[in-house]
Amino acid sequence: MAGGCEGLACSCGRRVDDSWQDRVGLADLADETWLLPPYDAGCDDYGALADACAPAGFAPRVSPHRIGDLRVLCDLIAQGVGVSLAQGAARAREGVVMRRFTGDPLLGRHLLAVHRDSPLFGARPLLLDLVRAAFEARCVTPG
Repeated sequence: MAGGCEGLACSCGRRVDDSWQDRVGLADLADETWLLPPYDAGCDDYGALADACAPAGFAPRVSPHRIGDLRVLCDLIAQGVGVSLAQGAARAREGVVMRRFTGDPLLGRHLLAVHRDSPLFGARPLLLDLVRAAFEARCVTPG
């Protein structure tokens, strides 16, 4: 298991100016429409987003349509329909850029499962160390 920052996926054509070079504050997103995945009882994306936005002085405006298909979600983001949460280690796609939030107000938990019959089962500690190192290299800013 590893913990990490959550980020923002937004359109390349959207306000990606100098102030958004590396990080974006949640308050800067008060007027955005948020695109979220279908509701999952084990993962309350809206609740986490609302809790993070409250100290920034707003409640997120969420599209009534929940999008479960990553390609459709990325297409909508690229077209400027809205923004979305993204895992900190997510890679940009055509027309979409990833940004970290200022202060990392949202944290995610990532699980790694290995079947006990897998040849990798005995190497779980090493595998977990490698996954953590790769994740930190992608989304943890030194200092």
